Amino acid sequence: MNTDVITMENNDSITVAEKLHPVENYIEEATLPSRQLKLKELPPLRAEALTALEEHYGTFSPEVADRIENPIHRFIMLGEMSSKAWGKSRRMDKLRADRRTAIQILYYDYGWKPMQMVRHMEADDRRVVDFAILAGDKEQRPSWSEQRAMDVAKRTHADYVRTVNYGDAARPERDRLILELSEGRWEFKATRKKPWKRLSDEEMERRREAKKPLGRIWTNAELSRLGHMSSAAVAQIRTHTAPSMRRLAAAAA
Repeated sequence: MNTDVITMENNDSITVAEKLHPVENYIEEATLPSRQLKLKELPPLRAEALTALEEHYGTFSPEVADRIENPIHRFIMLGEMSSKAWGKSRRMDKLRADRRTAIQILYYDYGWKPMQMVRHMEADDRRVVDFAILAGDKEQRPSWSEQRAMDVAKRTHADYVRTVNYGDAARPERDRLILELSEGRWEFKATRKKPWKRLSDEEMERRREAKKPLGRIWTNAELSRLGHMSSAAVAQIRTHTAPSMRRLAAAAA
């Protein structure tokens, strides 16, 4: 299935190109030569691109990303899921803070027991509740109703766990795409029914021997901006020295 030609229901007059224009615009701006880059303008462009990706392909998840044939669109989605799951990201900090506040309110203001909260939140580990009770300034709690605290505790914990799981699932595919895009394994043909073609090892070797062009070779800086990560992280992945890769190599040894 070529997901790049899907049209949204009741929006047949809107072409795919129009719907995905914010995405292509972001890619173009994020891959300009360094002297032409306008770094301050990239965050709002990225936000528009992410909205367009979600509207076209569906709510971000590893399963949705797997169905995207355009490797750059897939890479942006995988990069976003991976970056959101980073432990020190603003999103994760906010989820932890809100969850901690809700747990403290239930414990100190409404007398909930730790295991009662564990069952309510459907948590796998009681330490989530214990750490929240002990952390922070317990005298500066907002005035929430019991129902609001219950809702926030359950929602934020579910969001936190889902974000972590999505990040764990997205990173290996994101890293594989970094390797493939940086070596020119993906070729784009505008006239093809399926415009994106992944070159096999044999075809890559034949083209190199015949000195024929490969697909576009993406730089570390371009991939770092599209994947919402540092160029140093991209370089580590390309050289197989990223911590996650070293752990996998050690486990396989």
